[in-house]
Amino acid sequence: MIKYLKKNAQLFLKGMAIGTANIIPGVSGGTIAFLLGIYDEMIEAIAGIKKHFLKSLSFLLPVLLGALLAILALVFPISWAFDHYPLPLVTLFAGLIIGGLPSLSKTINHQGSPIRIAVLVIGFTIALLLGVLSVLTSFDASSVLATLSVGNALIIIFVGIIGSSAMVIPGISGSMLLLVIGFYAPLTELISNMMTALTNGTLFANWTPILVMVLFVIGIVVGFFLISLLMQFLLDKYKTATYFGIIGFILGSLIALYYNYEVVGMYASLPWWHIPIAISFLALGIISSLAVARYGEKPQIKPE
Repeated sequence: MIKYLKKNAQLFLKGMAIGTANIIPGVSGGTIAFLLGIYDEMIEAIAGIKKHFLKSLSFLLPVLLGALLAILALVFPISWAFDHYPLPLVTLFAGLIIGGLPSLSKTINHQGSPIRIAVLVIGFTIALLLGVLSVLTSFDASSVLATLSVGNALIIIFVGIIGSSAMVIPGISGSMLLLVIGFYAPLTELISNMMTALTNGTLFANWTPILVMVLFVIGIVVGFFLISLLMQFLLDKYKTATYFGIIGFILGSLIALYYNYEVVGMYASLPWWHIPIAISFLALGIISSLAVARYGEKPQIKPE
């Protein structure tokens, strides 16, 4: 019994680390799971949940509960920082991305080929276009979350699927993708407002935010399983090419972080002293990400 509780406590704490990564753009929950030594077992538990439901559930439940707790705990500070210090916050995310690139590049072992380079370029282009198109179309994510319709419901589910990629794909941050397509700040603000309404006893006065979150969670669950199955297939059949594509996508996202619908408007009213803070945050992000990667290189205790 003690051994069982200890194992679940470890999975819960690792889930909190993954959840923390999920809500911070630039950090991949999949990468954290990989560094903590539970990535392969997590993918296997998800992909094989039909074959051994109880076994998969006993592994996934403490991880998911830990991730959920971490996300709820970080919603308020992240939302506040995005409102008051957007450039330093975004630059911190950029530093986390840059610091994670050396360890991720080791997965390809310099096995370049014309096809793999093409996959990298395609990944780079797709990520870059996500940011550019969000600006050109002036897509207002807040209006999608404020008014429910069939079309908006499908968009919210799709956004949830995108967000779930953070837990499954090493190196890609789902929250970073949400930031690039304009949904990150509106969603964190929505969750923050719902938690405030819960404490005030007014949560059920307006059902729209609740329904939005239900749709978003549905998207996360669906994406969690679908992307896990896709990653299992790609890593089994085209492992090196898949990592080339991931690296290309991350490089494109690094640019898109600074040019997307959510952040492009901040430059006109940016206080000059935010710039030196942003530079220091860039260094902090790089150092933190490198430290996590170095920790991951140490021998890890495999879960029983």
